[in-house]
Amino acid sequence: MTDESAQGNSDILGTRLTPSAPPAFEYPRPRRNHWPIGAILAFGIVLGVLIVTAYGISTDEYIEADLGADALRAYSGSQEYFRDISLENHGPVYFMLSSAGSEAFIRVFPRWTLPDGRHFTNYLTFLAGVFCFYLISLRLVRQASALMGTILFASQPLLFGSAFINQKDIPFMTFFLAVMALGLAAGGDRQPVDGHDSAHPPESFVDAIGEYRNRLRTGWQALEEPKRRMLGACLLLGLLLMADLFFVGVIHLLGESIVVAAYDGHAPWPIQSLYARIATDAYKTPLPLYLDRYHSFFASVRFALAGLFILAGVVAYRLVFGSHDNISAGRWFKDRYPALVGGAVLLGLAICVRQIGLFAGVLVSLYLFYQRGRKALLPLLLYWAVAASVTYATWPYLWSDPIRGMTNSLFAIQDVGHHDVLFQGQRLDSFILPPSYLPTLLVLELTEPALVLACLGLGAILWRSLMRRTRGIVTGLVALWAGVPISWQIIGRVPVFNNIRLFLFIIPPLLLVACVGLDALLNHARRPWMRGLLLVLAIAPGVWGIIRLYPYEYTYFNSLAGGVSGAYGYYNLDYWCTSLKEATEIVNQISAEGGTVQVFGSLQNAAPYARADLKLVDRFALSAEANTVALCMHRSDRWRDTSGFRLVYQVRRGNAVFAEVWQREAALPSSTSGP
Repeated sequence: MTDESAQGNSDILGTRLTPSAPPAFEYPRPRRNHWPIGAILAFGIVLGVLIVTAYGISTDEYIEADLGADALRAYSGSQEYFRDISLENHGPVYFMLSSAGSEAFIRVFPRWTLPDGRHFTNYLTFLAGVFCFYLISLRLVRQASALMGTILFASQPLLFGSAFINQKDIPFMTFFLAVMALGLAAGGDRQPVDGHDSAHPPESFVDAIGEYRNRLRTGWQALEEPKRRMLGACLLLGLLLMADLFFVGVIHLLGESIVVAAYDGHAPWPIQSLYARIATDAYKTPLPLYLDRYHSFFASVRFALAGLFILAGVVAYRLVFGSHDNISAGRWFKDRYPALVGGAVLLGLAICVRQIGLFAGVLVSLYLFYQRGRKALLPLLLYWAVAASVTYATWPYLWSDPIRGMTNSLFAIQDVGHHDVLFQGQRLDSFILPPSYLPTLLVLELTEPALVLACLGLGAILWRSLMRRTRGIVTGLVALWAGVPISWQIIGRVPVFNNIRLFLFIIPPLLLVACVGLDALLNHARRPWMRGLLLVLAIAPGVWGIIRLYPYEYTYFNSLAGGVSGAYGYYNLDYWCTSLKEATEIVNQISAEGGTVQVFGSLQNAAPYARADLKLVDRFALSAEANTVALCMHRSDRWRDTSGFRLVYQVRRGNAVFAEVWQREAALPSSTSGP
């Protein structure tokens, strides 16, 4: 085998074999054509348009939609957002996007409701994650395997069903995928020369910092004295300004006092004159409203000045040290900065969605430092500065005190409150779950082929690592992506509830390993019909699960748990109570005009679908006042007194009951049951 052919041959991890490595079967390597992934996404969009209206509202959806709307108004000075509770738990950026998206979609599809628009926005976000998964898988396997693995990912019932109704964990999973995809694109590949890796061995972080310090000192000493004084003075002034804007607050308090003085008519003449021109009817508006507007204006100015400070620093560095190639990022950064900056923006959004988005940034930073050594330090400084700016700009909770606000938010990660968790037939507190909780549910909620392929892929990765046929940097990142959160949950006893929805972002790396398993099988499936059969076998359980459970696909459990029928009574199923939509539609058919309906579950799960004449009351009302009861089985333990009522309908799949409708016997004409 020639050196060129050895360099062109890739193992299943997407890394180059040494010239002495034994040859493996290769398919022809034509120029990549990405129309298949485009076709997959187009099919997904059409499918979403057709089925989106069947999905009910999830428990927290209305609360978070209102939060997004309040956050949008915060940019114009409204204080409604800041009166909401638990602002430190997560930022509102996706809720803002979802609110805006739903308004746009109901204009395009007039028969849709606002919840339908939100669900479709959420589903499109999932499809964006599918595309990012495909991009990452191309770095591990061949295109055919990447396409098959992407279909396997998109057809997981747990993910497909959650894609419409889970407005927190699915968007976070997508942002995490996007950060990783752009981070890998920004890092590029080490270019081999004569079949050998020309890059130096990875430096330690401390050594790289020391080398940078020495080179910067040399560059600084080479400057003329006037330039050093001017640069030092500008740097000191900028640092003092940033310290006051974000920590001390003298400028903020001074501006506040000026607003108060102008409102009272005691400000200096130029300021008072300007205030009179702007606030022509000041006497009609209370002072707190002007102060609210000032706080919003100051937050915007602080963000703009921080961005200008970062930009000025980058420009000054290039002007002063640009001639010193040995301390710059070089051509790599010039070629890759769109991916780096785009990834930084998405990282900032990911952190706003969930604080653990920081972990994605850490993984990308490790990759860039491994790939580029000390040349990555300045780009990484820019990367994190842009990410921090985006998080600050999109999370109004941070505007008043960004450092303390972010610190409080990080400590709030584990403060999720106590929740009842149904696990293996026992009700447990979310703070005292057994170590087997997360691994068990991962095994039971993914499809059987995904589990088999993941095991096969893991074996293939370990074998090639033992044979020293791969560097394994991308594979190592995938392992950290899944391994660190799982270990953190098990060892740190992190509270979890609603099955594994809080950990949906670790499913992509598990399925990336399954892509490796698929690729290994494709090495032996040389005929097209064999590859087609392999694809059908891989996705059939997931597709059948989606069809059978629609529109409750997120309740999926595989055959190891006995399906949803076997999981019923042993694990949580319809924890979002979306089945109340179907139950409420039955209530509309059987309730007398002006009847009272008691809802066990959030009232907002049922309200958009109830007849206008019906009176809805929550679970705290007396059942004696109700003519009909709509009961989400996730909340079934909260209704004990069924005397005088008769069961008339069940929302079920197999033997699993998601919701029930009960009616007073005196008004009952007949009984029915769901599918």
